[in-house]
Amino acid sequence: MKEVIIRLNGGRGNQMFQYAFAKAKAREADARLMIDRSLLDGAHVAERYRLDAFDLDFSYTSRTRNFLTRAFMSPKLPRQLRAATAAMLSLAIVKEENCYFSDKIDAEHARADERCVIYVGYYQRYLAFDHLSDELRKDFRLPAATLGPSAQPLLKAIAQTNSVAIHVRRGDYVSVPLFRQQLGVLDTAYYRRAIDAMRERVPNARFFIFTNDPAWVSRELATSADISVVSLDEGCSDLAEMFLMRECAHFIIANSSFSWWAAYLSERRGKTVIAPSPWFLSDPLDYADRVPSDWLGFQSSFAP
Repeated sequence: MKEVIIRLNGGRGNQMFQYAFAKAKAREADARLMIDRSLLDGAHVAERYRLDAFDLDFSYTSRTRNFLTRAFMSPKLPRQLRAATAAMLSLAIVKEENCYFSDKIDAEHARADERCVIYVGYYQRYLAFDHLSDELRKDFRLPAATLGPSAQPLLKAIAQTNSVAIHVRRGDYVSVPLFRQQLGVLDTAYYRRAIDAMRERVPNARFFIFTNDPAWVSRELATSADISVVSLDEGCSDLAEMFLMRECAHFIIANSSFSWWAAYLSERRGKTVIAPSPWFLSDPLDYADRVPSDWLGFQSSFAP
């Protein structure tokens, strides 16, 4: 049987994109879906494996397979030897041109008739898997037990109001120079425009801000009674935040895969989603490839 392998990398939102892309590729090829999590299992990795919270249908690759993949991808392996090995094993490695969200592939290893295809990248063109959206909503469904007792009043408030989730991503976007220069940190102007627009569209809107920088948000954005900064008990995972965000009726998202998924997975009818445009300061993807056509693109404003 053919195999489609995705080599996971990045945080929860990125891993969800990679799984969704690989699931679509496996379905297209009538192949077995496998996950290589070796990049996330080391002692000093920046991100950990995050898909174990979901009930997904796939198999893990073996340690031997992961070792061979690393060896096959090594730049020290002569090109001719790599090509000969790939032909002998009926193996293809399809990878992004670079690590910066591009979806261009290495054409030398992109034959569609290979027995095993290993995908390496972020793969954030949602149209690649949008036809599986109903299945993905089931795949990424979270049990209510994800929330601790302290979050129940918040969940009730979200359910009983015209709730708007606002996601403010700072943290590594601010502290890592590469992220700040290429991805960009959305500033208050984008959020204020989006909040004003949402107030016009949604009667009695109630805003819930999810952020990794509550001090900045409290000072810069939470300036009226209809805006609350979500504060969960210490020890609550980002999964609880995604659960709560997904339950909101409307969304103002950041240039982050985390809030992209919360908005995409929401099953609220008539939801309004406001997203930054452009998505990143420097984005190799077309905006239409990254953001669904029924979402509203608002002019991004990036901090210097």
